[in-house]
Amino acid sequence: MIDRPTVTLPQPPLSCFPRQALRVQYAARGQQGVWVMPPLVRFILGHVVVGTAAGWTLLAALLALDVAGLRSLIANSPDGALAVGMLALFFAITFGSAASGAAIISLGRDDRGGGRRFRFALPRLAEAKVAVSPRRPAPVLRAGGR
Repeated sequence: MIDRPTVTLPQPPLSCFPRQALRVQYAARGQQGVWVMPPLVRFILGHVVVGTAAGWTLLAALLALDVAGLRSLIANSPDGALAVGMLALFFAITFGSAASGAAIISLGRDDRGGGRRFRFALPRLAEAKVAVSPRRPAPVLRAGGR
């Protein structure tokens, strides 16, 4: 058996991924391509999967608890399977997008506490002397307006 070397194919220039992350390797046992997934794509897809699972869990809870009669409405509809499928699709899109968006936003956060911090000095409050007259008792109103 002839041992075939790993071949790296030329890549189109992509500014958001390092060149080493996008490569196709040919295994020694034939021409099977192995795609190496970039770490950023793996990070985002992992969060999309978690968000989709959370959305489907919420959908299952809504249907199990029959919130607002949703399960009864779907069960009595002739297109109940279509309704559940559409709900599952849109819950997956919504929660998967929210989870991936939160993951992308959290990438830039630095929790080490470094960086430039501006401290603003609050002005000190000064005491002011104000003349106050003695308080008069409030008039008592009785029933009937007198």
